[in-house]
Amino acid sequence: MGKKATIVKIARRVRETFEKGNAKLRIYPPHLNGACLSASVMLFDELTEAGFTPAVVSSHSHMFVVCDEFMIDITATQFGHPGVLVRHYSKLKEKIKQNVILAEWWQEVTRYYSVEESSLTNLRTECLKIRQAAACE
Repeated sequence: MGKKATIVKIARRVRETFEKGNAKLRIYPPHLNGACLSASVMLFDELTEAGFTPAVVSSHSHMFVVCDEFMIDITATQFGHPGVLVRHYSKLKEKIKQNVILAEWWQEVTRYYSVEESSLTNLRTECLKIRQAAACE
């Protein structure tokens, strides 16, 4: 399995876990508006555990993950996109230059290679609760 296929598989699994746990806890709306930071931290952790070197990226109004040459957004449904959006990041950057809306969502402002280096660490508790709720039948 290639890198992109592995990343997509992990991203879909994390999205499914996030949706399932969120459906029970009702922290976020079903389209996951406002969940981008928590979901990105959860995806960051899973990709790291799989041996990748991801980064959580902050745009002007959104959070997502960059891993290898791919942008991964597992909460893109809040913008009308599919549940898991994986795009070649350099190609997306070209589109961002010509589209103000895309720039608002996916133009990189800050990149975190370690969740510990930011205030994102407190989200691990929320992610754990979502994972636990998803695991309960």
